[in-house]
Amino acid sequence: FTGEPLLPGSSESDMLNRLSRLIGCVSKSWKAGYEMAAGIGLTNVPGALVEPSHEQVIASLQMAIPAATPAALDLISKMIAWNPRERPSCL
Repeated sequence: FTGEPLLPGSSESDMLNRLSRLIGCVSKSWKAGYEMAAGIGLTNVPGALVEPSHEQVIASLQMAIPAATPAALDLISKMIAWNPRERPSCL
């Protein structure tokens, strides 16, 4: 949509922080992921929502990618979910 990276971080930790501010912190419902995130300080990122609703994630993505259609925003939100089991699969 923009021809630019969605998360143009300068390092892995910078990109993870940017993702947290975009889609919220890792949910406690994904225990293994939450424990990993806690180990590297990603459970309390300044400016990041805790347990955001799908609507809040879509609104955040719409601000980052204003040209995206509602269907594209929905797909992107699913593709960048923290929990890999919540991401779309071609299987």
